[in-house]
Amino acid sequence: MEGFLWLLTQMALLLTAAAAVFLILGWRWRGHDMLKRLRAIEQALERETAETRQLYSQRDSALADAEKVRAAQVRLEADLQEANDHRRNLERELIRVHEEHKTARAEATARISALEAELLAAATVPPSLPADDSASDAAKISSVTKKIPVKAKQPRPVKGTSAREILKHLNADISRQETLLTALRQEYADWQRRMADLQERGSDPASLGLARKSLDRSESQVREAAHTLGSLQRQASALHNALEQAETLHHTDDLTKIKGIKGAINNRLYDYGVRTFRQIAAWSADDVQAFSELLAFKDRAKRDQWVEQARALCERS
Repeated sequence: MEGFLWLLTQMALLLTAAAAVFLILGWRWRGHDMLKRLRAIEQALERETAETRQLYSQRDSALADAEKVRAAQVRLEADLQEANDHRRNLERELIRVHEEHKTARAEATARISALEAELLAAATVPPSLPADDSASDAAKISSVTKKIPVKAKQPRPVKGTSAREILKHLNADISRQETLLTALRQEYADWQRRMADLQERGSDPASLGLARKSLDRSESQVREAAHTLGSLQRQASALHNALEQAETLHHTDDLTKIKGIKGAINNRLYDYGVRTFRQIAAWSADDVQAFSELLAFKDRAKRDQWVEQARALCERS
């Protein structure tokens, strides 16, 4: 019996020792696992911290870019305001120049009228040469050629307060130019006859040279006067047709949508009766040239292709 109790005691001690050993081993294993978890958590925290720092860096960079964009926008707005001020100054200067040009043309027209009267008086009296004095031909021709203007004057219409007054001035200029052209043609025919007479009489080379020079000058004057008359007739025809069309219009268009037509030109075209895209789209080459001359902007309508732009606007409307 005592041996059995002793055996039970020994077994209990062994079981207690084994339990203690297993308990110690379990605690050590659990501590090692917790250490791994702690290290994993620390690594995750480090990654999150790095990502957070990167996000903060990107935010700071974006804020800096936004500040640069705002500064650039402020500079652009200032430049735009300066450009608008400059444009307004140019428009005011253009209006002032137009007014001065109008005054100058009115004064020039008065001078031209006086010169035309002198030219008509000189042109209607054909130069005369003696038929039997070939020795004095050179002196006679030289004295006559000094009275002939170098080139024909080109009258310009005085711009009145309305398109009707401009048309009236154009028609008056056309009448004067026709009279001038008739006189110049008569003078040219007279010089042709006198040139033939000098050649038949066998005049000296000096006389023939001066006569040829006068004949060429007269031909140039006829050509220039005919060109001026055609320009005036073209302007009068275009303006007359536009004014007639304006009486039947039921609407107007914003002509400033056409590149090259600004406020001042738009108002001038309205005054001339051109108020729709369809009118400009129907312009012929003569109309384009006529309105370029009326607006005093040489080749502006052709260079900026007003007709083509007007046709495109008509198609979109």
